[in-house]
Amino acid sequence: MSKLGGKVVVVTGASRGIGKAIAKGMALEGASLAILGRTLSLSDPSELSIERTVQEIKDFGGIAQGYFCDVTDESSVNSAFINLREELGSVDVLVNNAGVLARVGFLETSISLWDSIMRTNLDGVYFCTMAVLPEMCRRNSGVIINISSSRGYSDDAQSTAYAVSKAGLDRLTIKLATELLGFGISVNSLQPGLTMTELMAEKNPDLLEMSPKWTEEKNIIPACVWLAAQQGTDVTGQVLDERDFGSTWPIKGISNPTIS
Repeated sequence: MSKLGGKVVVVTGASRGIGKAIAKGMALEGASLAILGRTLSLSDPSELSIERTVQEIKDFGGIAQGYFCDVTDESSVNSAFINLREELGSVDVLVNNAGVLARVGFLETSISLWDSIMRTNLDGVYFCTMAVLPEMCRRNSGVIINISSSRGYSDDAQSTAYAVSKAGLDRLTIKLATELLGFGISVNSLQPGLTMTELMAEKNPDLLEMSPKWTEEKNIIPACVWLAAQQGTDVTGQVLDERDFGSTWPIKGISNPTIS
């Protein structure tokens, strides 16, 4: 039996990498997917794009529709959600996956780069979450999964702005989950392990040579599916590591998972 049959799932940044893997995994479990992203390809179907993700889902019999969405632009977000509701129905699950990473320290971070990271990794989550929350509150049900990163707690000298944005995202997760207690809406952060996405491979060929077998699959798909299928709020307000799925979580009443 499919775990997500009848559910409408929105995944941002789903034209490639982790977002694409999550979307395909959700579709395989019977969900109807709204694929959101900025990468369109009307001429070359081989390119990484919203359309390619949608087609790959349809190829195995899944349900998916693609929508252009720049999460840094509130009007673009609102337009995408209006359109997807008309075609797919009310949103049951939102996966805030879209994000940008820059492997530079604080002193090398320009104002424009800082703004770009915060606008995507925090403001984008705000815009997309606000687009679904009123309806979820009226229905007293819903799931929000924020794709975070252990870099938010690392002490290395790189990716400072990115780390700040992900630490902020985790704090948003915890506060929002507390605010929504009583509405039947679960809100959790999920940290993927180190993942060799297409974008990371392109920007960091040295890492690809060191670990060519990294994939975006691992535990991220079953972990996301479990959170999406959760009924109620037994697990909410948590910062979870996908590597711990099946061992330290899921556990009813889970609290203070170890952050690595």
